[in-house]
Amino acid sequence: MKKTALTLAIAAISATPAMVSAQDYQVEGLLNYQNLDFDRPGVVSRDRGAVEGRFHLLPVRTAGHPLAEAAYLERSDNLFLSYRHEDESHEDKVRVGAEGYVQDFYGRVEVNHVEDFGGGGSNAESSNTGAAVDIGWLPPQLQSLRLTVGGALDSPDHFQEDVLRFGGKWVQSMQAGTALSLEARYDIVDDDNDTTVLDVRGDYFLTNSISVGLGGQRVDNDADDNTAFTFGSEVFLTPLFSAAVDYTLDASFNNIPSVEADILSLTARARF
Repeated sequence: MKKTALTLAIAAISATPAMVSAQDYQVEGLLNYQNLDFDRPGVVSRDRGAVEGRFHLLPVRTAGHPLAEAAYLERSDNLFLSYRHEDESHEDKVRVGAEGYVQDFYGRVEVNHVEDFGGGGSNAESSNTGAAVDIGWLPPQLQSLRLTVGGALDSPDHFQEDVLRFGGKWVQSMQAGTALSLEARYDIVDDDNDTTVLDVRGDYFLTNSISVGLGGQRVDNDADDNTAFTFGSEVFLTPLFSAAVDYTLDASFNNIPSVEADILSLTARARF
């Protein structure tokens, strides 16, 4: 299945026009599927499915931008809601929140809920509600750069631990309609193992509608460490519909360095 998905992604790229005409939008819908293939004996492979909806308070102008980065470059205020289910652990995860801009400042708030965290046949079934806040600054001389600092209480990404995080994102238009997007995040987890997680990713836009990306993740704690790499691509087949594929080698499952998995991720996104 993984080879088939990668083949279809390459075929889609080759069949897509060099440029896709811009079209404004106000609502986004997303479907995502992931398959996790574990390297550790005795850990069962599993599937994840997710849906997300996002409403922009004003229409997002896409002309002159890479289509995937239009909302970021236009500083769009929006509301979002997402749901994810993991079959083997019977984990349900819900997030609801908002992000927005006031002049050169950025803010994001989120409330999340996890049900049956740590299931999968154990007796550790539970539920938990957490929250996260990020604030950011966009330098007036370089407004495509955003620097953020934030934190999370009972983070669903780190086994309900509290997290302090720092981040940055930069998108730069280049010659002949190409562009480059760079993003990084560093999490400091308040757990017994002093876990830290560094995520970096770069995406190069061959046109306004086609991008290829490379990312890396480094997870360190007192007991172990792990490095993972991600390769991916997104293609806008029309101005309002895109398909993306990502493949991660040796990802740290739930940010546990000693439990590694290869992850195939397929995403379809529609805009209205």
